[in-house]
Amino acid sequence: MSNSFDELQKENKEIKRRLEEESRDLHKAKKRISELEGKIDSIVEEKLEKNIVIMNVLQQEQEKTEEMVSSIIGHIGVSIATLDFKAKRISQAANSPILLELNDRNTRNLILKKRKEAGILKMENCGYRGKKIVYFNEDLTRPNKIYSHKQGRLRLNRDISLHG
Repeated sequence: MSNSFDELQKENKEIKRRLEEESRDLHKAKKRISELEGKIDSIVEEKLEKNIVIMNVLQQEQEKTEEMVSSIIGHIGVSIATLDFKAKRISQAANSPILLELNDRNTRNLILKKRKEAGILKMENCGYRGKKIVYFNEDLTRPNKIYSHKQGRLRLNRDISLHG
């Protein structure tokens, strides 16, 4: 009986040792997952900062979104040949915004600057049907919307305190 008790104690110690080892491995894995999630979030954030949303672009028959976006961008004075981008409709609706994914922030800033300099831009001026004004906006996903909203409130509060 004493022999079987000793064997059970040895087995118990071995199980505890393995459990502690597995627990350490699990802790290391959770820590690594947390690090990777942080890296992924920063990469996604960086990628979103390079996007532009183009609104009020009516869907055309046999639409080739990238060609249409190239035409619109060319119309505001940005060289299309040098751009590397992806363009896609955000949803299937006829007047759905177009998400323009660019590779760098400088290109995004150039497009937004040229758009502002171009003044009012209508679809019919670009050779497509529709009379609506085309708007270019930064990709205001949730984190950017919150930041933008806070910045706007800070500016508003500063203006109120300065003027009144």
